[in-house]
Amino acid sequence: ATATNKEVNEVVKALGLRIQPVVLSSSPVQDHIKFSIIRRPSNNYGLEGTVNKNGRRNPGLLDLLSRVYLRQYVKDLMSGVDPKKAIIFCRGNGVLGALYSLLMEMTQYKYQDCRDAP
Repeated sequence: ATATNKEVNEVVKALGLRIQPVVLSSSPVQDHIKFSIIRRPSNNYGLEGTVNKNGRRNPGLLDLLSRVYLRQYVKDLMSGVDPKKAIIFCRGNGVLGALYSLLMEMTQYKYQDCRDAP
């Protein structure tokens, strides 16, 4: 079933959300939709996250991207399934390089050249 705009607006108001949610997935089999709030890591943790003095890891933006998209992307890629495509916007070459390095690690350096990489 599909939620109407009125139903979505009621849920947004009931949950106290400031903006309309983005539906990440939907299926005609489900009779409801799922709302999720994904908290952005603090800017204090940087792109790759930090480890505090107690040894506790504080995740960064790359950890969030990995959890939301990259893990499944690499899993599909390695198993031969055509992975879902995404457009990822980066702020500067440093972020792009860090993302590229993370993908190379996740694919176990299977792609020797960036021209071969997906």
